[in-house]
Amino acid sequence: LRFYLNEAAGTTEVEQNLGAWCMAAFDVDRMVSMRAKPSWDNFVKSQTAPSEGISSGPTSTIPFVASFIQLALIAPNTVHQSLNPPAPEAPAIISRSQKSGKSTPRIAPKAPPKSITEPDPDEEKEADRNARYRVGFDFLHVDKNNTDMSNPIDYVQLPESPPPAPVESDAEAEPRLPDPLTGVVDNIFDMLHDFSFWSCLHSGTRPPWLEAEAGVSQQGAFGSGQPAVRKSAWALIPILVRKWGARLQSCLPVISAAILRSAWIESDHGVRIAMFEPLLIFLKAYPSSWMLADPTYRPANKGKGRQADAAESSGDESEVDDKQQASSGPRANIAYTEFLDFLKLGCGGSPVQGYPVLLVALSTIPEEILPLTKDALSNFFSSLWAAVDGRALSALDKSGTATAFISSLFECTVYLVGRIQRAQQTNDTGGSGVADLARELARQQVAETWDAVESGRLVTKEEDAGGRLAQFLVRLGKFHVGLSKAASEPICSETFKHVSEISDQTRALVWKDVDILAAFAAALPPEEAVLKNAVKETVDSMIKWSSERLKTQDTGSDSAFTDVVDLLSPIIRKFGPILKQDISENSVLETTIFSSIDHVVRTLPPSSSVDFLLSSLNIWTGNDKRERLWGQVLGVLGSPECPKQQSTAVLSKLLEPRKETLPPCGGSDGLTSLVESLLQSVLTNGDTESSTLLGKMLAASEHFIPLSVAQGSVERATSAAVQAIPPLLHQDAQSPGSLRGTLQTLSPLFAAKSSLIEGLTTLADLIVNVLVLAYILSLVEDGDDTLDECVLVARTISKSWGQMSCPEQSRVREGFLNVAHSTMQDVRARLESTTVVDALSAPDLLEMLQVATFDADVVLPPISTLERLHSTADLSYIDTPLALFDPAIKQTPGPVTYDRDGLSEYGRVLAALLEMFKWDRQVLGRHPEMLGYLLLLECAAEDLTLDPEEPNAIFGPTVDRTFVTSLEEDISMAITYVFSSAVTSLSTNWHQQICSSLKTNAPAPDDAILSQVVSKAFHGATSTENKGVRDLRIFRKVLAQVIKTGDITAAEADQWILLSDSIRKQAPQTSLSIALTIAQAGAECTRLDRLRNELASNLSGIPPPRASTEGLRLLRHLVASAPLPDSEGVYLPPQRAVFLLQALQKWVASDEELDEEIDSLLVQLCSGLAPILLTVPGSHWDFIFDLMESNLEASSINDKATYVGLMRTLNLISTVDDLASNNKSFRTTWLERRSGVMEAFAERLLEKPEKAQTLGLHQQLLLQLLIVARSLQISIDDDKGFATLLPLLLNPSFEIQLEAYQLLAPLTAKRNERIVVDAAVESDQFTPPELPSQLLEILKGVSLADDDEDLADRGLALFLPWLLTLDFFEDISIKVKNGYTDHLITAGLVETRLIPIIISSLDLKGPNKPFPIEMWAVDEFYLDMLDSSLPTRFRVLAAHLFYRTLTVIPAATRSWFQDLKDRRLAEAISQYTGRWFTPMITEQELSRLKEPSAAEEFSDENFSLKVHAGVREVSAIYTIDDQQMNIRVAFPADYPLRNINVEGGQQLGIPSNKWKAWLLNVQMVANQTGSLVDALALWKKNISLHFEGQVECAICYSDKRDRSQSSEEAMSDMQQ
Repeated sequence: LRFYLNEAAGTTEVEQNLGAWCMAAFDVDRMVSMRAKPSWDNFVKSQTAPSEGISSGPTSTIPFVASFIQLALIAPNTVHQSLNPPAPEAPAIISRSQKSGKSTPRIAPKAPPKSITEPDPDEEKEADRNARYRVGFDFLHVDKNNTDMSNPIDYVQLPESPPPAPVESDAEAEPRLPDPLTGVVDNIFDMLHDFSFWSCLHSGTRPPWLEAEAGVSQQGAFGSGQPAVRKSAWALIPILVRKWGARLQSCLPVISAAILRSAWIESDHGVRIAMFEPLLIFLKAYPSSWMLADPTYRPANKGKGRQADAAESSGDESEVDDKQQASSGPRANIAYTEFLDFLKLGCGGSPVQGYPVLLVALSTIPEEILPLTKDALSNFFSSLWAAVDGRALSALDKSGTATAFISSLFECTVYLVGRIQRAQQTNDTGGSGVADLARELARQQVAETWDAVESGRLVTKEEDAGGRLAQFLVRLGKFHVGLSKAASEPICSETFKHVSEISDQTRALVWKDVDILAAFAAALPPEEAVLKNAVKETVDSMIKWSSERLKTQDTGSDSAFTDVVDLLSPIIRKFGPILKQDISENSVLETTIFSSIDHVVRTLPPSSSVDFLLSSLNIWTGNDKRERLWGQVLGVLGSPECPKQQSTAVLSKLLEPRKETLPPCGGSDGLTSLVESLLQSVLTNGDTESSTLLGKMLAASEHFIPLSVAQGSVERATSAAVQAIPPLLHQDAQSPGSLRGTLQTLSPLFAAKSSLIEGLTTLADLIVNVLVLAYILSLVEDGDDTLDECVLVARTISKSWGQMSCPEQSRVREGFLNVAHSTMQDVRARLESTTVVDALSAPDLLEMLQVATFDADVVLPPISTLERLHSTADLSYIDTPLALFDPAIKQTPGPVTYDRDGLSEYGRVLAALLEMFKWDRQVLGRHPEMLGYLLLLECAAEDLTLDPEEPNAIFGPTVDRTFVTSLEEDISMAITYVFSSAVTSLSTNWHQQICSSLKTNAPAPDDAILSQVVSKAFHGATSTENKGVRDLRIFRKVLAQVIKTGDITAAEADQWILLSDSIRKQAPQTSLSIALTIAQAGAECTRLDRLRNELASNLSGIPPPRASTEGLRLLRHLVASAPLPDSEGVYLPPQRAVFLLQALQKWVASDEELDEEIDSLLVQLCSGLAPILLTVPGSHWDFIFDLMESNLEASSINDKATYVGLMRTLNLISTVDDLASNNKSFRTTWLERRSGVMEAFAERLLEKPEKAQTLGLHQQLLLQLLIVARSLQISIDDDKGFATLLPLLLNPSFEIQLEAYQLLAPLTAKRNERIVVDAAVESDQFTPPELPSQLLEILKGVSLADDDEDLADRGLALFLPWLLTLDFFEDISIKVKNGYTDHLITAGLVETRLIPIIISSLDLKGPNKPFPIEMWAVDEFYLDMLDSSLPTRFRVLAAHLFYRTLTVIPAATRSWFQDLKDRRLAEAISQYTGRWFTPMITEQELSRLKEPSAAEEFSDENFSLKVHAGVREVSAIYTIDDQQMNIRVAFPADYPLRNINVEGGQQLGIPSNKWKAWLLNVQMVANQTGSLVDALALWKKNISLHFEGQVECAICYSDKRDRSQSSEEAMSDMQQ
């Protein structure tokens, strides 16, 4: 590139390439300059290192660049055309043949150029392009700190003085201007002399200095409409002044005119901000520019004073004819005139930026333009104030603008006063007039400023205004003391004038004056004695005037008195520093205060009286008069003459937070009676206003109340709080009436850390109760707003107590925990025990009590308390199928009291223990005995589930069953956690060791938690088994958990059976528990097998007389040791089993009265022996069958004493029936007796309960009855079955509902068969078929609330009755189906019950989105596979119900939909149906047309169908003699909510009325039954019979008889 530029390129090419490159390097677009600048800098630097054979240097490129720049500035259009020439047109080539066959091109003549070219709308405007060229060549804007040579002007350094003579040393020689730059410099200065170039500064279209110059072309300003150009031009000025300052003298007239005639009329705010600094630099460098800017201006006093003619200093020798000027009169400098206009507009609209530079500009204005005359100065300041009067300063930041204006005004005034003072010192003619001018000028500006601030014309803070006035007057005083004193006179005089003339209209103005004067006084330095004295005299005058007014004012006129006091208060307060200096000498002020204070306190508004009092107290530095005045005030406030309302209001105002400190009360008892009145109001009525005031007074008692009175008041308030809080813990607690006020009285004392609190004897009791209220009672959710407010105050007190280093902490901790423990146990408490645990977990509470760890040892009551509660809790004996304990040891719990949630005292503690386990997992490890407590709770929960009517030591009848279920889950989690953790640490022979220690009554083999738990549970069971079953059941649960968790081996099981055998006599119930637990765990072992044989052998030898005693005990033990049905263990050998049954038969056959429990145990025994005896024939089977029948006949679902025997019998029946199904020979034996057993079973199944049963045992029995009934497939009478089973659809048990529905489904089909047959046999007494009345009653009671909880709670009870109802419509005749449909519609159940359930379940009514079913096949639903854990199970079932409704009873659904008035709901249902159900239903309906049964219906060679599945249409065609009759059936988009459309085609001579009737029949059948097959079959039948000669029905036009019949025969047929 260098070679090309220096050797190959021409002058124009070099200029354009370098110029464009330089222009890009300094482009206004940063992205462009960032790309081009580095390469340009590298190029310029490379010019300093020439290559071999190439002459180069940095100065060699400057002429080209400078020439390009100058042209771009003056004529950017020319540069643009040269850089972007228009594309040349390609010449047309004309072939001219030659002899050689080649053609020679010939250039066609050019077409004339177009005169007008259409402008491109996206092309850059010419003015913007020109501005970009000018801004882009901002090459003169070089940073003064920049040292690189990338800018051309860096090479052009003009010397400020003539260069020195050359010297011999090159190193010491001054750099000389390179020859190539000489022309460049000349060109630049020629451009600087050009008036057009400086039009870049002007914002107007035509610069005024161009109009004044002759011979200048009439062109617009370069800067017009281009703020960026003007900014760049202003930025050029400081560089020119700094680099070429001396050389600019020659072009100064041009530059001065351009700068001063452009600056003051600049319209752009951004340009104004950018121009101020360059403007000041230029004016400071060339102050003569003011004169040069207006060459025609001549001052009026030219030649009579100092000569400051700028024209002479610049070499301009032209003169203006003095006679011509004298004839026309003096004329103002036009630049100065524009400057004044600039001031009138508030610095042209930029006051914040303009006013700070005003002083510098003013200092450059020569005296010829601004002489020190009154008129000239008045003209200047008038222009300055015109901005204020003309609202030119009404900007958003009014305060900042006003501050800038005032500062500039005072600076200019000080400057001009200084000039006046200097003129006075140098003036030989005397200076009295000049001095008067200075004083008048200063006084006038202060007065004008005061008025502007006072009236609001200048919006500024009083502090700022007063401070600036003080600074201004202090500076004036440095010139002469008289100046500052004269200038301060308006301030003082105006203030006193307004004060003395105060009224309602001027009150705000007076206070503003006082504030400004106070700020003025505060800003004065200490040495300004003159100004301070002036202020002091003014203040003394105001106080004297106020005192006179108070003396002469009638005390009955409170309003006028208040005005004076309100004025005097701020005067005293704001001028306190001045008044303190001579308060001892100012007797007027002191007398005024003491004489008026009584009336002020009693009658004036509290704000006025307190303001006056505090202001007065602060003017004395000593305490004597302060305490005297304060004691006088307290006496007035406590006197009977002062109304209580006034006293409390004044005291409240005095007690507000403030900087001023009040004097001590000094033992004054003036407020004693008032304090007593306030305290009584608080303790009696809980008055919050009185409590707030009293609390603040007690907190600041040293200023208001004697110590003894304060201590007594605090003691009484504390005692009231301690007595009021404990009753709030009980359920019957009343709303805490006065407690809130009492606590509010004490709260400020804690916040202030008052010594009154630390000296309380009952502080610990108070804090305990406050913590109870703040942390325990805060969790009460009774909606008591008063209690909530008390809690907030208690929280505040407790927090303040914690910040006082918690005095009495140990006593508080002990007392609080005792209250918490008692609340956990108290059944009268209004809080659950688990809530108390949550309350104790608060971190800030634990920190205050210094409880390091939140664990059970702290939270729960002591172990001794838990043991006491555990020992008194008894369990009832519940006869479950596995409960084989002796009923004689049944122990009914004594009277138990429950809380409102149904928990006993022990139950509350155990619930808290479970809650605590969630926080402290190791609590059961530290206290193994607590496992027994939890197992007792689990047993009580089981008893409640099985029989809620039995007395329960833990749960009352009102307990929430969901809560009980959650407790059981928590217990299971806790026990599993403890046992699974403990089992891992057991030794290999632990079972042997523990059994040996238990057998010998020795201590546990180790300290492991499992050993401790098992040992304690075993000893408890053996020692108390004759007193109850509590410890027996706990031990069985412990042992079962050990076996379950530890995977017991056969050898280990042997040890436990050995232990059981050893204690069989002394602890038979415990022995039975061990055997039962081992057998139920499936831990088969040798000793267990031996035990069974031994028991069977002993039992076989028991005669009938001992059957109910010893025999019953052995029988229980044998039944308990039975193996699990699916285990590998063998109950007994077959032969021993036969012998055993023979012995038992003798018991039953004897005349001895046997215990009722024996029959139940025998059935249970036979269930285990039946598989063994399957292949052994004998009388034992008859014995077993007799047991079945006798137990079924003797039991009843209304007698819970027979539940266990009945359930065991059902189990035996299922076992026998299952064995018979797999053994042919035994099946014959069973069938002989099965019918009798089934009849007895059916009686139990269909037995009607006498009352609604809530027993869990009854639910278990009922479920087992239903399961066995379904598995045995017994025959049930439909009417009796419906009456008994239908109510079970509403049973709360999920399993019972499903089993009942499965039994009712076949009964429905059975009933339908009978109804269909009856309907087919027409008779005169025919009754339309109806649904069962019991079913309709259930449907009427089934409805759904609009919430998800109701859907989840009721579930199947909402859907099963309707699914069963829809089952009635399956596989029945049209006649019966129409009867059922009419019955439903008449009852109104579809629209009032069925549809609302569907709408609510599927969210079709909003606000949520409807339930999507794209992932579910809702046309089929298998209830047996219903997943109870699936959250959306019932919504899917609702979608299936909707599908069944649409397909089974479309007519009823359509009728409801057509009557629906809610358009939004109708649209939602229509869209939902059309999206999810219509495609499914129409596809199924169209597929039925292809089924074999439909093919049989349509078997006719003349009949054909065309199915258009894509558009959901069917065309039926019937052909007669090659002629076709056809109809088209179309499904609507939301079928079946709307009717099917049937359209007829060719009818081949069929009468129109008959054809229409046929079409109507097709539509009616299709829409009523939903069967398109039936509808099309009817149409086909009508056509075929018509052409076979059959006569149509007179009503429906369907053909019924042969045309050849006689009229009599036809009439007979019609009658039939």
